[in-house]
Amino acid sequence: MHRLSLLDLPPQPSLVLETAEHLRNTRLLINTPLPANPIPSLGSNWLQKFRKRRPNIVSVWTRQIDTSRLDGLCPEKLAVWFAEMASIWTRLAMLSVLRSPHER
Repeated sequence: MHRLSLLDLPPQPSLVLETAEHLRNTRLLINTPLPANPIPSLGSNWLQKFRKRRPNIVSVWTRQIDTSRLDGLCPEKLAVWFAEMASIWTRLAMLSVLRSPHER
């Protein structure tokens, strides 16, 4: 989850819950002998309660990021980007023609 955070990608709620379950079960196994009964799951509302307990831990959902990207998109910006890409591809194509046949 730390890597996702560094990439500005929020972890999916299912990943957060799965990780919390894994950490809890691992700590229980290390600190106590094996329980006679199976360890109950954290529950369906655990993530919402965790968020309320830890308001300093936040994430930005990709829908918000995608919306802001779309809002900043306009035909003029797209035209500039495509022109630059065409220029790059043209230069690359010319470079490949200039190379000797054994380098291709």
